[in-house]
Amino acid sequence: MADILNMFGQASGLYINISKCAVFPIRCDGYDLEDIMSGFQCPVKFFPCNYLGLPLHIRQLRRVDIQPVIDKVANRLPTWKGSFINKAGRLKLVNSVLSSMPVYFLTVFDLKKWALKKIDKIRRAFLWNGTSEANGSK
Repeated sequence: MADILNMFGQASGLYINISKCAVFPIRCDGYDLEDIMSGFQCPVKFFPCNYLGLPLHIRQLRRVDIQPVIDKVANRLPTWKGSFINKAGRLKLVNSVLSSMPVYFLTVFDLKKWALKKIDKIRRAFLWNGTSEANGSK
């Protein structure tokens, strides 16, 4: 495995930093991981884990896995002082920031209806009132 990655690095110029690598075996119960990983010195870790900010599991996502996305949207509002921005400005912020924040998560996972409703509630409250009902800030 390490030889293949080194050849890839020589051909493409994209070298692998082994100190930042980790292996997450999926359904490898009948295999000797120590023997397989002997030439590739990186730690073996297990699921669940986060990769590039996304929760990775071998099971379906739970509410606790989706809640950080909603909190991220709600926590973005207090710094804006929405009551000092007119509706056109709030509309621009909703469209450019609050609507785009969950997009990265949505490229991998489907959000449940309850999560979409919570995000829409936060966006609507900020657009019409300049506040967030989710965290009670102005």
